[in-house]
Amino acid sequence: MSFLTRHVLFLTFLEAPVRIPPLLNSLMAALLTLTGAAAALGTPAGTQITNVASAEARGAEDGQLFRVASNLISTEVRAVCAVNVTPDGTAAQPARTLTVFSGERALFPYTVVNTGNAGFTLNLTARQEPGSTLTLGEGDVRVFRDTNANGLLDAGEPEVSAVTLRADEAAAVIIEARTSRLARGTAALTLVGACTAANGGVQDENNTSVLNVRGLAAVGLSKTMVPAQPKPGDVVDVSVRAENSGNADASALSVTDLLNTPELAGLQYVPGSASVATGTLEYTRDGSTWGPAETAPVAGVRWNLAQLKEGGVGELRFKMRVDAQAALGQRVNTARLSDASGILAEASATVTIGAGPRIALGPVNAPDVTELGEDDQQTRTGAVLNQPTCFEQTLQNTGNVPDQVSVRAAVTAGQADVTLLDLSGAPLRQPLALAPGERLSFRVCLTPRSGEDVRLMLSASSSAGAADNSTVDHLRGIDARPANVALPLTKRVTPEGAVQAGAALTYTLTARNNYAFDLTGVTVTDVLSSDVTFVSADLGGRADGRTVTWSLDRLAAGQEVRLTLAVRVLNGVKDGTVITNEFQLTSAQTPNAVTSNRVLTPVWSAALTLQKSVSAAQATTGDRLTYTLRAVNTSPTAALRDLTITDVLPRGLVYLPGSSRLDGTAVADPVGEQGRLTWTVPALAAQASATINFDVRVTPDAGAELLNTAVARAFGVAGEAVAAVASNTASAVTHLTRGLLGSAQHVLIGRVFVDRNDNGVYDSTDSPVGRARVLLADGRAALTDADGRYHFADVTGGTVALRLDPNSVPYPARPMPQDGGLRGTRGVLVSGLTSVDFPLIPLAGGVSALTCNCAEFRYGDLTLTKTVTRDQDGFTVTLSLRAPRALADLNLTDALPAGARLLSGTPGLTVAALPAGEHILTYRYTMPASTSGALTPPTLRWRLP
Repeated sequence: MSFLTRHVLFLTFLEAPVRIPPLLNSLMAALLTLTGAAAALGTPAGTQITNVASAEARGAEDGQLFRVASNLISTEVRAVCAVNVTPDGTAAQPARTLTVFSGERALFPYTVVNTGNAGFTLNLTARQEPGSTLTLGEGDVRVFRDTNANGLLDAGEPEVSAVTLRADEAAAVIIEARTSRLARGTAALTLVGACTAANGGVQDENNTSVLNVRGLAAVGLSKTMVPAQPKPGDVVDVSVRAENSGNADASALSVTDLLNTPELAGLQYVPGSASVATGTLEYTRDGSTWGPAETAPVAGVRWNLAQLKEGGVGELRFKMRVDAQAALGQRVNTARLSDASGILAEASATVTIGAGPRIALGPVNAPDVTELGEDDQQTRTGAVLNQPTCFEQTLQNTGNVPDQVSVRAAVTAGQADVTLLDLSGAPLRQPLALAPGERLSFRVCLTPRSGEDVRLMLSASSSAGAADNSTVDHLRGIDARPANVALPLTKRVTPEGAVQAGAALTYTLTARNNYAFDLTGVTVTDVLSSDVTFVSADLGGRADGRTVTWSLDRLAAGQEVRLTLAVRVLNGVKDGTVITNEFQLTSAQTPNAVTSNRVLTPVWSAALTLQKSVSAAQATTGDRLTYTLRAVNTSPTAALRDLTITDVLPRGLVYLPGSSRLDGTAVADPVGEQGRLTWTVPALAAQASATINFDVRVTPDAGAELLNTAVARAFGVAGEAVAAVASNTASAVTHLTRGLLGSAQHVLIGRVFVDRNDNGVYDSTDSPVGRARVLLADGRAALTDADGRYHFADVTGGTVALRLDPNSVPYPARPMPQDGGLRGTRGVLVSGLTSVDFPLIPLAGGVSALTCNCAEFRYGDLTLTKTVTRDQDGFTVTLSLRAPRALADLNLTDALPAGARLLSGTPGLTVAALPAGEHILTYRYTMPASTSGALTPPTLRWRLP
């Protein structure tokens, strides 16, 4: 910097000329010359300066004051260019020193002042001084006008090579020095301010600053994950690369990769997979504590680099496996590079997890064992024929998409039925909807049908596209005997048979294990009838409500156990009630309950009574006697079924076929032989009675007293058990008086008559038919007298056939049970005096008229003939059923015509057992005058064997 010093010499100008000594005169001229030059640098150019100098002096001799004035001087100030740049400095003592990294820029602020006395354009140059170790390239050093004088290079501030300033005006400027990425060293930069050559070329160049450029480590981070679209179960290779692309070594670097982030859900570090060529590794299980040992699990990997040289490259590699249930979608993993100053760089890689349907099926709680390997096969030894043995299995959706899975079973060896059940025992409902990762356990039960070992292949199929997965179960050592043979259960009740209400019952339960293996987890269950109450049970039996249970840990092979249960029949149990009881046994080997025999205990308290009477207290040979048997069910609540009344005729009495009547209605002849007659009544309601009437003939073999006895038996109507109820023995006595036919000859007598009242018996309303011809099998014939009577004497005893000649009578013979299907024909056992009557069917409207409607119905090999005749009193229906075989539970129903009213008999028949042969049923009804619809079709039902 240069300074302009201004000196002003003030002189006193005298008004009158004064003589100045020569020495003084010379001094004054010199002073005037100096004064003029100094004023020219500080005064604006062009200024005119005028001056007159004066001097005073006293004479040396007299001391007189002299005043002297100079001539007038006029001076014009010239333009002088001067520049001043601050701050000053040299390379040794720089004005400013800045240190930057390669690739950065440096700014050096300066102030430029126009110190001339007029406005000038000052040239500005940034000069790099010799001796610098760093040479900046062309264009790397530039000068900018700092318009706002803030020392920064702001947008819009112009680059300049000169500034134009007024006198004393200053300008702020900046030297910008840019460095390249590879630049390193020291550069001395000087801002030179200079006047133009036309203005004298004065310059200020002692303004040197120093720039130090240091090398910069530029470490970049990159990351890859391959494959980019993995599926569940796939392994992803992860690579993290650190590269120093700067011009200096990097030190104390750390690359951190956290793996337990939500953004990386579903991927797991593969143990032992991390590796680096340089540096060291650290692991963390929680993201905060790090160490050199691999943790379990690994939540993050850290790679520490003490140094990464200029241009050096390092790589961290590790693997991650996609979880089987990893959700679909994108995953992002980010690694961070840091040093002591903080995070330097980040690098991320992305993978997109695709659909990976997978399923696994195996033993319970182990679906993911090796398919069909040793651990994937279950074996049970000791099974029972026709008893299920169950295996528990677990199915899992090991994929990452929802799936509908179906399980199928195939028996590949042996014979068995297969059932799939859920754990509650209900049938397994398929398909099975499973979310990713969801498990479902179920049972597969094998019921062997032979003694062969069973091999079962279970396979699961996916609707989402997963491969099938299979598992195997083995069942060995199957006992082929039926369970009721190898495990017999026996139930007994004491007392046996019917009991009364309030009776005590004792049940004995016996179970024997005949299997070659023990039965475990044995449970015996006995459910009591609601008609009894529990009293006691031995061996730890417990009653819970009506269920009595025994629990046994084991029933060893060959062992027998006997249990006792005591109960009491409740008071008030109704007659006909049957108390049933059985018990069941289950075990781990026989989950299907094995059931014992059932014991039945009928309850019956009321009596069945039987009364018997005879039509005459005295009789003689040939007389006809009528017996009446009346059975009464005294029970107030229960009906009886299959009532049988058995009458034992004494010698000398023979039953007259066709004479049986039940409650006044003709019924089939009784069954039996040698004088033992049995009638069956299908049912007898509570407090109801049934009356049997039948006729006998007194034969010459009769003794003096005819004692006839009978007994009734029936069964209580209740379920599948019966209470056998027997009546008292009823008897009736007739005393015999010998008449004219008291000898032992055999005589056959009888009558032919018009049966007006349709009862098959000659009585006062009937009309005898004279001159009717009756033929005997031995060739004899007899004509009836006016009373319709005939007789054959000296008839050979035994079975005799006779027939009414149909051409000798005006009316057809009435069908009778003894006809054998041929009207007017009889087969009769002749003993003593035997009577056979032939009733005829009367004409309708009177004795001289008859209307007959006939129809025949066939039911397979059964033939049912229906005959309807009309007389003055109404209609008579005769049903003839011919059965070539015995029938069970037969029901014959013949509906009355519309408007008809039943007069006598029953239009139907119900029997539990109908013997083979022909059976006749007769009944009568009346109806209005019109006969339309008088012949209705009967309905016949029976039970096939």
